[in-house]
Amino acid sequence: MNRLQRYIFGEAAVAVGLGVGLFMFVFVSVNVLRDVLPALATGQLTWGEFFEGTALQLPGALPYTMPVGILAGVLIVLGRFSAQSEIVAMKAAGMSLWRIVSPIFFIALVGVVLAVFINFEFAPYANDRFKEMLFRKIKTSDPSALIVPGEFVRLPGGTVIYADRAENKVLKDVWIWDRNKAGKITHVVRSDSLAVSFNESDGYLDLLFSNIIMLPQAEEVAGLAGKAPPVSVDGESGADGSLFSGKITNAVVGTWPVKISVEKFRAGMENRKKKLRQHTLSQLLELREKGYDLRIPENATPAEAEQLRYANRITVQLQIQNNLVSALGILSMTMVAIPLGIRASRSETMINLLIALMLMLVFYFLTVAMTWIKNPAFRPDILVWLPNFLFQAVGLWLLRKAARQ
Repeated sequence: MNRLQRYIFGEAAVAVGLGVGLFMFVFVSVNVLRDVLPALATGQLTWGEFFEGTALQLPGALPYTMPVGILAGVLIVLGRFSAQSEIVAMKAAGMSLWRIVSPIFFIALVGVVLAVFINFEFAPYANDRFKEMLFRKIKTSDPSALIVPGEFVRLPGGTVIYADRAENKVLKDVWIWDRNKAGKITHVVRSDSLAVSFNESDGYLDLLFSNIIMLPQAEEVAGLAGKAPPVSVDGESGADGSLFSGKITNAVVGTWPVKISVEKFRAGMENRKKKLRQHTLSQLLELREKGYDLRIPENATPAEAEQLRYANRITVQLQIQNNLVSALGILSMTMVAIPLGIRASRSETMINLLIALMLMLVFYFLTVAMTWIKNPAFRPDILVWLPNFLFQAVGLWLLRKAARQ
């Protein structure tokens, strides 16, 4: 690496570092406001744990901020070089475009390797560590905080509760998916509010649902009106595993009290199912063979069972490919940013940041759009690579065009 290349490497490294840092600050701030700060406000975390939780947000943010940070940094550096005619001077000195940008590609390749390691090892560990920290605090603090707003909470018996927000310790806009022992959803219920309190005398949580209505998707069975009798949940949720065993039928019920064993609840949380993004590469490869939350009905034919296994395997593979795609997106963004930075000839930082943000939004939109394809026959785990290939093809075409000029 000659002196000019070291100069380009230094300028690009500083610009990329500042770009990644800027977008990292924005991304982490949003996550902290959404996940960490509410836990601090409700007393689930101390100030020390608040800072630890904030630090644990960094690994999960890097795979998203590194591509846009490198994109912005390259646009800024090469835009300034081009605006000040430094690119022309380097070419006049006998350097080809490929030699000029080789230090930038080196930075991108280092970023790809780092992102692969973070996506498959460090980020899953940090995400799981943060969830475990919250659970540990809930386990030793007020049991009424076991139902957390914004989280899907699984009750004993398989029922799942989601609350949109909390106001004065009352959960608002609550959704309940009632499942039987086989895991099949039997009822979908919406409640305006849910009050949770802990009864120390018997070790049960008292849940009081208000203004609940059974949604039309639930099967129509003889309903009840007015106040329902208390439902006790102690490992199983009624004879068929249903929390709402009284079968409400499209009618608003004033209140519905439920009692849940705290110890059963906590035992269920300790055995909670981790999301796919919280698994390391070795764990994902194991899940691809064994299955992830795979439920095969007892009456399924061998062909139907094999189809369910195949769809489950594709789901796990999609997570593996997503981790690789986001890492390789760094190289794709670099290949597009180099010719755009040279052609733009802009030294204005804000304009280059906006261009970087727009390109990144297009890339992420295309990547997410590929995951909307749920039919495993269309292989969404392969289609998710299309945005990368598209950006790299466009970038290579623009690079070859710029090299000839």
